[in-house]
Amino acid sequence: MSLHKKEWGQVFKKKIIAVLVLAVFSALYAGCSRQPKFEDAFKTYASNWSKENFKAMYAQLSADTKKNISEDNFVQRYTNIYDGIGASKIT
Repeated sequence: MSLHKKEWGQVFKKKIIAVLVLAVFSALYAGCSRQPKFEDAFKTYASNWSKENFKAMYAQLSADTKKNISEDNFVQRYTNIYDGIGASKIT
């Protein structure tokens, strides 16, 4: 009877290890398959920039950055830059 319990314990350990390995690989796959949030934010920012949607760009700035420049100043600065260099349809 003791041998039976020992065999069952070994089988149980193997199953636990298999489940843990599967869980780790699943977590790694899920983490690697999703695009990081910062890339999504950058794509949105770049898209707004190419559309000259400076207000939307400002909305994406961090709270700390917004402390240093108002929305009006930000929009005016980018508008002046675009007008000054004659830029249009930046992609």
